[in-house]
Amino acid sequence: TMASRDPEDRDTAWAQAAAEEIPVLNHIVVPAADLPLFYDRLETEKAATDEPASTVLDSGRQFAGLKELRRHGAEMILTGIGGDHLFSPPFLHVRTSMATRPIRSLRRLRESSMQSRWPFLAVLYSGIRRSSYSSWLAKCADLVASGDDFRDADFALDWDIPPRLPPWATQRSRELVATAFAETSDTAGPMHPRRGVHADWYTMTHGTRITRILDQSASQAHGVHLTHPYFDDRVIEAAMSIDPLDRSDPWNFK
Repeated sequence: TMASRDPEDRDTAWAQAAAEEIPVLNHIVVPAADLPLFYDRLETEKAATDEPASTVLDSGRQFAGLKELRRHGAEMILTGIGGDHLFSPPFLHVRTSMATRPIRSLRRLRESSMQSRWPFLAVLYSGIRRSSYSSWLAKCADLVASGDDFRDADFALDWDIPPRLPPWATQRSRELVATAFAETSDTAGPMHPRRGVHADWYTMTHGTRITRILDQSASQAHGVHLTHPYFDDRVIEAAMSIDPLDRSDPWNFK
């Protein structure tokens, strides 16, 4: 278990509670003071992976404690990755539920808007505005090309909040990204016609791609395999069978 510098982080407490239920367990805790910072060890050689991923930026922290595990003979790690993906369902589900459960949906809409400090009316308007997935991609191309800023609230219930390039991005890179969005908008379709389900499926797909890259890096660099039970098909199906408004609570993290 990797402890956290955040005093509000409860992961270590939950891990210790779980460890007490497992007999003959050697529970290793990496102290927060020993945990590398985000960009530490960025210059070290990285393993060959299927595709680039931003998660390699903090690989020093991701793999803290693996040498200690290998010293104790561990060959596989069960991670908790996927809990966020399953139990923080996309806000977009509110858009679908507004037609069938308007009172509860509006309450959830207001609660989530308050937490994100979004103007409620702007979020509400984004939920009643009709747009195709293709037009959303085209809008992304325009925003990236122009570099214009925008309010996240204006896209809160659209297909997704458009990406922003960092201020240090070159004009050439901006043009490449904008062109990729524009070309994709002619042919791409959503993973599901309902925005909430599309967002859920995208979240699962992206999460499992990242975990595969983490496993490739960990196995090549440290000889330890990572496996992610939350992303098991049956676990995902069970979580997805729950009404999205019951699968999360804005006031109760996961």
